[in-house]
Amino acid sequence: LFIIFSLQSRVLVEHAVAWSEEFPLDTVGNPARIICKGRDRDYELTVNIKLCQSGLTKIVTFCPFYLVSNLGKWDIQVKECGKDEWIDCVGIWPQQRAKRKLLCARYTGQQEESLSFPVTENFESLCQINNEHIGIEACVSTSESSVAIHLAPFKNGMASACIMNNLKIPVSFGQKGHKMQRVGCNEMMYFTWSSVVEDRVLIFTVGNYTGEDMLNQNRLVDLQIDQNVRKFAYLANFLIGRQRFLLFTMDLDIARAAYGSWETDTVNMQVELALQGVGLSLVDNSIGKELLYIGISSSDILWEEEVRKGRFKPFTVKYMQALEEKYQEYLAEPKNGFQQVQQYEVSFANMIMKKKKNKEVKIRRIFEKGIWANYGTSAERTRLHLKVNHLQIDNQLGTCVFPRVLTNIPPPKSVIVDNAPKPFIELSLLQRKSEYSSIAEIEYARALVQEFAVQIDQGLINAIMALFAAEIKKQPYGKQLFLSDMETALVRLEDTAKQYRSNQPRSFYNDLHISPLMIHLSFSQGGTAGGDGSAPIMPIESEFFKVLFQSIGVSITELQDVVFKLAYFERNKVFYGSDQLNAEIVSHYTMQALRQMYVLVLGLDIIGNPFGLVRDLSAGVEDLFYQPFQGLIQGPEEFATGVALGVQSMFGHAVGGAAGAVGRITGTVGKGVAALTFDQEYQRKRQEDLNRRPQSFSEGMARGVKGLGTGLVSGITGIVMKPIEGAKQEGGVGFVKGIGKGLIGAVTRPVSGVVDFASSTMHSVRTVAGADKEAGALRPPRVILSDHIVRPFSFHEALGFKIFNDVDRGELAETDNFVTYVQITDKIVLLVTNMQLVLAKRTDLVGTWATEWKAEYLDIKEPVILEDGIKVMYKVRPLSFSFVYFTLPTI
Repeated sequence: LFIIFSLQSRVLVEHAVAWSEEFPLDTVGNPARIICKGRDRDYELTVNIKLCQSGLTKIVTFCPFYLVSNLGKWDIQVKECGKDEWIDCVGIWPQQRAKRKLLCARYTGQQEESLSFPVTENFESLCQINNEHIGIEACVSTSESSVAIHLAPFKNGMASACIMNNLKIPVSFGQKGHKMQRVGCNEMMYFTWSSVVEDRVLIFTVGNYTGEDMLNQNRLVDLQIDQNVRKFAYLANFLIGRQRFLLFTMDLDIARAAYGSWETDTVNMQVELALQGVGLSLVDNSIGKELLYIGISSSDILWEEEVRKGRFKPFTVKYMQALEEKYQEYLAEPKNGFQQVQQYEVSFANMIMKKKKNKEVKIRRIFEKGIWANYGTSAERTRLHLKVNHLQIDNQLGTCVFPRVLTNIPPPKSVIVDNAPKPFIELSLLQRKSEYSSIAEIEYARALVQEFAVQIDQGLINAIMALFAAEIKKQPYGKQLFLSDMETALVRLEDTAKQYRSNQPRSFYNDLHISPLMIHLSFSQGGTAGGDGSAPIMPIESEFFKVLFQSIGVSITELQDVVFKLAYFERNKVFYGSDQLNAEIVSHYTMQALRQMYVLVLGLDIIGNPFGLVRDLSAGVEDLFYQPFQGLIQGPEEFATGVALGVQSMFGHAVGGAAGAVGRITGTVGKGVAALTFDQEYQRKRQEDLNRRPQSFSEGMARGVKGLGTGLVSGITGIVMKPIEGAKQEGGVGFVKGIGKGLIGAVTRPVSGVVDFASSTMHSVRTVAGADKEAGALRPPRVILSDHIVRPFSFHEALGFKIFNDVDRGELAETDNFVTYVQITDKIVLLVTNMQLVLAKRTDLVGTWATEWKAEYLDIKEPVILEDGIKVMYKVRPLSFSFVYFTLPTI
């Protein structure tokens, strides 16, 4: 084996006539397939690259693409169909050029060979041998990077089927297109396929009845063995362990018992769990910050109608909205009698609806719990039905780029209006375990996941890595780790072949389905783990990611709202171990994602995310035609309303999409310009300002103008202030650094302010157009005081802590520690810190919190508590006033 190492490497196998294609050596943990052309065959190799424990050296392993593993005690040889050369098990280089390659096997020293079996597709079956060994089970596992062929001697349960005849007449059976066999009355006989490369279909004949069976599914069949007599025999197809049985009998009760019929399997225990909501908070108490808040909450308001006594069915979303609108009018002005709601009449006083022909049905207004689960068991089956209605993960760091890490994305109006709401995650599972079987049978397993968004920034990654790195004591690289690396490098080919064999207990999956996944992905290099510089040193893994992303470029790695559409995963009538199934699922969705990597380029913010722009425009056009069409069905008045809604949606998506594209470009340029200031404090405050979302168009414009002015002023004053700050922190070296930062900032800060003003303007236009709808926070970040003790969450304190961090763009939080607060009005609060009292007021124009008045504790007397307020007096009379009087709100 000859290797050429460079940024792109090549391999030449002995006897090959050409080098392989180039492959990279930096794809750690992702095995790849390479081919060297030969005269009579292609030499296919698997390249596996692993990282040593030190993290500096890579172990590159080459092995044959086709690996044969012997799991028995006797030596086994294999050969290709049409060839004469027998090869000992381990690595093989097939000579066949056909797309479907076939092998056969034999025990060493014997002439009889097994049936031919395919090695280019997933396959598992007993391959018959006409001698005392009966056969060899061949199990082939294929993937993009390897083919593992496992051969095992015959054991009980490997036969394709066991035919049991409990009738008074014989049963003939055999593989379709091959010789038939016969089993007599009250006899049983094992059956194996005559050919495993042809259609595996069992043909059986009982009297005048002829049927087929694929031998891959449990079933119960009626057999009319005499066409002149209306009398039936029964066929029960069932599993005991891995062995499949076909039982022919005249006794229906025996057939049902063997098959595991529903009629004989009644529920003996049922448990229902309902939780309105669950919250999980991730806190790093070493830096005194809450990192994440994971919340599962209840659904929106639902309206349902009774379809059977005690059983309700939800209305469509369109009708729910109409009912809720009328119900709110009813609460404002209660009226008895029925009211017209679209084509039906409803009495909200009695919760009755009149449908066609004046048929009255009960209705109700409810909401679904955050988590709902139903678990039931019977003698042979276990049932589970789970619903998670709303899941959201919030980034609680103050300088994060994306406040929502994971959130639900509502379906388009054209989809959801005519359908009932669905939970975010829904899981249904039905498992059968027979009394005589040790293998679980998953009769039905379905998982439904709705559309969702994942938004991550580098600051959150750093914070999480720092949290868990502090808990893990990493062993220094020494002799033991070196010996472990040597064992990895000196692995035998036989052991490599056996690695692909699952040792987990296997289950039979009759119907397994995971819904398609639609993921909106966003990523940014921005965000910081902490704003006060007290955060722990980042682990080497985080620094590695930082260097990797910055080497690509600050603008190139900014992604926003890139959509991945991953196809569903489905498996039917197969045996899998848990590790095999997990590997299949991961491989399926990984390959789906890799095939859509092009959307990452189309989703770059530096080019305005054209993929998102096209999606916005298509949604607007869809609503433009859909809304009037839906109204036309109902009537002329609804048609006019539909036209108005369609035009509004079209305008909103077109203008909002275009403004969003321009805003993303300017925002990314602004982030790049801010990075050129080399001032971490400036970048942090800039990100905090961007995180304070404006509530209106005027507020957004005012903030943009203020940011423009702030950039100009800070750029000019930085020429003087930065050298002074540097000298205080690092002496003479810091003074020189400060001069450089001040001169650079004099240019970059005003430019950053201008670009941010343009970006803020475009985002305000997008908000007004209605194209920017973002999920709100579940709750404010947890308050963690200076002692870093994690206390029970208080919404009141958390709201005050959020205001405390926003006052004067975070300047108050840099010098003081939060203690508590009192809300005086909607726009005025009194903050109590460890050093002073601060009266903060929210400005109407910009929408930010600013200090209106403050007093240090050394300058004031002890407060006097009155009936309706608190009086604070100065020790020394100021020029303007002698005391401040606060009115306490009613609690």
